Amino acid sequence: MIRILCFISAFLFFSLTAHPEILELKGKIKSVTIYPYNAEIKEVAVLNTDKGDIKLKIGNISPFMVDDSLRVNAPDISILTTKVKKVFLKAPGSEKVKEIEEKIEKIKEELKKLEDKKAINLKIEKFLENLGGGSSRTPYEKKEGLLEKMKLKDVKEFIKFMRATLEGLYSENQAIEKEEKALRKQLDVLKKELNQLKSMKPKERKEVIIEGFKKKKGESTVEITYLVRNVYWRPFYRIGVEEGKKIKVEFMGEISQNTGVDWENTKLILSTAPSYISATIPHLTPIYIEEYKARPRPLYRGRILYEKLNVAKAPGAEGVRYEEEIRKFETGVSFVIPEPKSVPSMKGFSKVFVRDLSFEGKISYISAPKISPRVYMKASIKNTNDFPVLPGNCLIFHEGNFVGRGYLNMILPGQKTDIPLGYNPNVKIERKLVKKFKEEGGFTKKYIRTTYAYRIKVQNYMEKEIELEVYDQIPVSRSENIRVKLVKIEPEPQSFNKETGIFKWKDKLSPQEKKEYYFEYYIQRPEKVKIRF
Repeated sequence: MIRILCFISAFLFFSLTAHPEILELKGKIKSVTIYPYNAEIKEVAVLNTDKGDIKLKIGNISPFMVDDSLRVNAPDISILTTKVKKVFLKAPGSEKVKEIEEKIEKIKEELKKLEDKKAINLKIEKFLENLGGGSSRTPYEKKEGLLEKMKLKDVKEFIKFMRATLEGLYSENQAIEKEEKALRKQLDVLKKELNQLKSMKPKERKEVIIEGFKKKKGESTVEITYLVRNVYWRPFYRIGVEEGKKIKVEFMGEISQNTGVDWENTKLILSTAPSYISATIPHLTPIYIEEYKARPRPLYRGRILYEKLNVAKAPGAEGVRYEEEIRKFETGVSFVIPEPKSVPSMKGFSKVFVRDLSFEGKISYISAPKISPRVYMKASIKNTNDFPVLPGNCLIFHEGNFVGRGYLNMILPGQKTDIPLGYNPNVKIERKLVKKFKEEGGFTKKYIRTTYAYRIKVQNYMEKEIELEVYDQIPVSRSENIRVKLVKIEPEPQSFNKETGIFKWKDKLSPQEKKEYYFEYYIQRPEKVKIRF
């Protein structure tokens, strides 16, 4: 008897302890580290239970979670197993669907009532017409009817009654048609909304199941870390230029996150470290060159025989090429956003402030009037920060006024570079074709020579001296039959590249000063040769 009782007690004990109830925890996103093409999320959950076996569930995790990236940190719990499970929430909009369907039914009932009213009005109208002698009868037709039997006074009263009644019916029918049109419009909108809701799939989520042994009684924390896809960030800049002052750059991050889960009041870290590069060390394998021999065609014996080609690949060889493509971004710098931010899951971008940058630089002016009749500003700067300035789009402001958009290339620490600052409307430039003519020559080999001449005018309307670079060009011949010659250029340019045909003037312009540049060249070709450029 004692053995039986001991057996039952042991059975009950192991039954209760072997399958502990699942304790559902509400995780809070503690921080998000956003990489160029994904993000690492840290969630923290708190539990307060006794010592012993436990089974925990943390839900409402993005369906784009990378399952293999899960890590669990719980100092007070000995982790036995972890599992990621996919779950589907209640079909979205089920209550809304029911509400819309009820609205549609009510509108259909209203339309039915209006149709009945129109049918009744039509019967009344036909009845009145029949009283007058038929709907097809005219006043001049002499057929015996009610009007022929009535006296003149009664006829007038009857006509007056008919007119008033029919006018009322016509007005009522117009009102019915107007109401019908409005109801059908509402019906179309509701049907479209209903179809959209019905086509939506149930929301998908993931949950983490943790089994283990809690070492002590009381409050404990569980931290889970995992990667999610459908997230990336890119740099964005606002560049402010003021004369005689440092160039101020407002460094921001544009975050795109479409994970399905909103990040509420979360610590954000923007990182340039690519988290997707393979850790496999690349090894080279020999490349063998052989004499090409045509491969014999496979024989047909009741079915087609396919030859398999065994291609030896170096382990991690693909990783070498991939790494080379992204090497210029591999800086491993992380930027911690000063204050917690909320980033909703949506299409588009959320902007967050990263930090202010400032550069000392020399501002100069540059123009290529052949391409654009504007004078642009640029700043020659040196990156004195201990981190690289990342490539990204920028908005440019001059003296507080928006002047244009641009793109900032990567600037490594200590590197000197030029950054665009938009165009300055206070410096005017104009390029005109002042001469163009053709002439023919040659006795045995006839040729055609076309001469072009351009004049460039520029004026500085600013109240300070500026340094200006003006670029232009002449064509470059790639055929021995076509000759291009620079006949005249004034003033002498600071540089002239004969291989590209591009030359540059560099001058200083005082306030209100004007300058002119002139160049002339010809293109000579055989009479029967056509050219294009």
